[in-house]
Amino acid sequence: MSLVDDEEGIRIVEGRASFTGPNTIAVGGEALEGDQFLVALGSTPRIPDIEGIDTVPYLTSDLLTSEEDMELTELPESLIIIGGGYVALELGQMFSRFGSDITILERGPHVLHRGYEPEIGLTIQDILADEGLVIRTNTRVQRVRPEGGGVVVTVSTRSGQKELRAQRLLVATGRTPNSAAIGLEHPGVETGPDGAILVDERLRTTAPHVWASGDVIGNELHSQMATPVGAHDGVIVAHNALSGEEPRRVDHRVIPRAIFTDPQIGIVGMTEEQAIAAGHRCWCNTVPMELVPRAGAIQDTRGAIKMVADADTDEVLGVSMVRASAAEVIHEAAMALRFRARLSDYIDMLHVYPTMAEALKIVAISRYKDPAKLSCCAE
Repeated sequence: MSLVDDEEGIRIVEGRASFTGPNTIAVGGEALEGDQFLVALGSTPRIPDIEGIDTVPYLTSDLLTSEEDMELTELPESLIIIGGGYVALELGQMFSRFGSDITILERGPHVLHRGYEPEIGLTIQDILADEGLVIRTNTRVQRVRPEGGGVVVTVSTRSGQKELRAQRLLVATGRTPNSAAIGLEHPGVETGPDGAILVDERLRTTAPHVWASGDVIGNELHSQMATPVGAHDGVIVAHNALSGEEPRRVDHRVIPRAIFTDPQIGIVGMTEEQAIAAGHRCWCNTVPMELVPRAGAIQDTRGAIKMVADADTDEVLGVSMVRASAAEVIHEAAMALRFRARLSDYIDMLHVYPTMAEALKIVAISRYKDPAKLSCCAE
């Protein structure tokens, strides 16, 4: 689908769009010309190159199969999930609570092993395992095949090959930008190895008159593929492409994120590994939620909170948490990072007692004192 701004106003042209020249595209059998173009085609689930994957009707994060055009309507008795990222965790826990037997296959040492604090991945992994989900780490999928009305997944582990069986298969191994076969070579738009369209800080591509935003730029500019980022960037790119005013730059330094498991996961800023790689001497600490009074009051002490700060300046660089209401609390940390707050700012901030947000103050205090030895409101 394409939006065309002509003399008659905004017009919607439905169909698959493809560049046919530097300033022309074809959509639904119609040729269109323009001076400025915005590519915002989103992404689709990434399907790994697994032997036999085309022989089984797998599900994706869109809950669609490779052979059907409708959403999943019947609860599978059992489900094997390939991948250990946020989609696998959210859908795995959901289906488990609906009543399905869940097995998650993660090739790394723990779930969420890329781009997240290891303490966060290990914590949520233990929580899900306690709920009955089977999580197999250090496991690589070799092949899949149909069997009766289900699927057989052959995996390799440290103890050798095994065959796992389930009624359905869910592939949750990431997403791929929708940049293929749309004629980007005609205007001269370049893409990266993963298919993401390359853009600068103004969201301009390698073609001066072509812009891109949303999932189609993948993790360019250190963003994640997520709806709020795409919506934020869409406003900026529309301004830059169409207003004729001074172009604006995107700023992805502070992007709060959440994973809607139970308990939730909230993340903003750098991980410890990222901070060290950026040249910071790191002060980093993790505090269990059992030290947060509100967690005890609601009788849900599952989880932990980790804070990453520069050891020389005390500027807080990142916060990660597994805990009830993490998706809400992470915004306080995000605002603090936006204004480059230090540990003392978290400590001096008066927090309502008892609240889950008080965990930010408690983990900051742990830089100087053992919070396990403090009374409820002591600093």
